[in-house]
Amino acid sequence: MLKDCLEFAKRFQPCQFHANFIHQLPKPLYPTVASWPFDACGLDMVGPLPKTSSGHTYILAATDYFFKRGEVVPLKTGRQEEVALIYRYGVPRHIITDNGKSLSLDYGLI
Repeated sequence: MLKDCLEFAKRFQPCQFHANFIHQLPKPLYPTVASWPFDACGLDMVGPLPKTSSGHTYILAATDYFFKRGEVVPLKTGRQEEVALIYRYGVPRHIITDNGKSLSLDYGLI
């Protein structure tokens, strides 16, 4: 019976809204500092968006943390064949992403 009550409470919305939350302080944030050009790069995939006239539905945004310079590339599908990044100036030491499913190997994307 205890198991049934716990399962009911997990699915009952008012119990979810008023449940005890662990009030833990957030971990401190530290800025990403690049020591030299092309040391660290940030990537983010935006999409799917409404299809453009040229058939693009995704946007790949890349940022170099040393120069604070960004580049944006439109993509049609966002598959790993399109996203495979060959950096113009060499391979960055760190590539930072938001761990979204659009940049995950589990979904066949880079």
